[in-house]
Amino acid sequence: MGFIFVVDTSLTMGLQLDGQPSCSVEDSRYGVASRIACGLIQRAKKMVPEPRISLYRSGDKVEKLTTEVESAAAAQKMLTNGVRLFGESHTGALLDRLATDLSPTPDDHIIVLTDATSYDGDVNFFAPCECRFVIVNTTKNGMDPTQIEELEEVSAESCGYEVGEDYEDYYHLFYMSHDTSEESIVDAVAEEMFVVPVYSLSIGNLTATITTSPPIWEDRPFEIEAIGFCKSTNLQNIPVASNHFVLLENKRREIDVPMEEEENSQSGDSDRSRRGGQHILQLVAEAMKAEGMTATVRFGSGRFGILSTYSEASSGLLLSLLPAPALLPAYVPNFNVLTVIPHQNDQYEDLVVKECDEPASHLANLHSWINSSGIQNDLGKILRYFRKLPDRVDQFYLELNRVRFYAAVIGCQQILQELAKMMREESVQLNEQVRRHTQHVLPFLDLDITQGNPIKDIPILH
Repeated sequence: MGFIFVVDTSLTMGLQLDGQPSCSVEDSRYGVASRIACGLIQRAKKMVPEPRISLYRSGDKVEKLTTEVESAAAAQKMLTNGVRLFGESHTGALLDRLATDLSPTPDDHIIVLTDATSYDGDVNFFAPCECRFVIVNTTKNGMDPTQIEELEEVSAESCGYEVGEDYEDYYHLFYMSHDTSEESIVDAVAEEMFVVPVYSLSIGNLTATITTSPPIWEDRPFEIEAIGFCKSTNLQNIPVASNHFVLLENKRREIDVPMEEEENSQSGDSDRSRRGGQHILQLVAEAMKAEGMTATVRFGSGRFGILSTYSEASSGLLLSLLPAPALLPAYVPNFNVLTVIPHQNDQYEDLVVKECDEPASHLANLHSWINSSGIQNDLGKILRYFRKLPDRVDQFYLELNRVRFYAAVIGCQQILQELAKMMREESVQLNEQVRRHTQHVLPFLDLDITQGNPIKDIPILH
């Protein structure tokens, strides 16, 4: 299997995506197309087995840059080397020569990045493999409707379909405009055209082969293992890098089923394993929902995630990938160190993280720290210790740091600002040591609390 990327140099003509004149190749639509192509190449190189990747540039001729792309950075350099702004406009010639100049095989996939601004004559073109187009233009109003129709016809025929509403999901064009991000186009093309990574999900004695939507391209977590369960509220505010619906492997894309298979499926002779696997995942989701639990999972790569219930997913499960351990904020504990402790009502055992410097709020087991008066009670406790300083100074700093880090979790910097205001106003009526502690603490309440360290007592006062 191979992927053939073609970038049309007509994209150097004229404008940036926001409609303003471009002053360099990098700022032009050609630069955008090159970055999209490189993003797709980076994703393709993570497939297993790694496909053959070829790179072409099309202008007055089809120029083969390489048939063995080493990296996305190398591809970017080859695409932009020697290209001039306002250089060439030969969009029509591109289509007439793809089938002969690119020499694709039935196992290849062609991805063309062009602007669809002009084309003279009919397209006499047939690709023996899937051919899809990414249209990089300012707005759809700036495109030639005749060429759009031609590109749709080429794309549909290459996928074995006729142009029509029933099949347009399999051959549609991808549009990159001023209000679309490059990353979203890369995600959309990769999800439709690349072989989606397949993972083995292990939960106790259950093992299911799954995919996710959108796929997880950043890593290769081929094995996903549930390492424990905990109450949903204990992880409700944990930072998440990305969310992914859990899908059974062969349920990712619904494709027309031949008549014989459809009849067998209706009689129960076919597709039984798929329905059985889906049923098991749904049972897991229902059990987790009933118990109010989420599963902490570890990927084969060493990263961690959270498996939770989600009604919009067909399996009922949502996989949330956490940032890499080195990128996690300071308040997130080490998931490599786990233990089990009794739950408050002694009816459950709850998986928690040992050696967590900052425990959750004393009301965090309720549904919401905000909606259950957790803020009011916690701030009241801090102020009571504050008024008694220098007595109970350790408890004051313990509670202050706990609430400070919990506020960071839910992104409520304004809570700390209000606390600082109350401390500043009350300290005027209190003793000198309280005022010194106030001056010591206030600057910390204005810092970036997601990366801050715990506030320590003033040593000179002891």
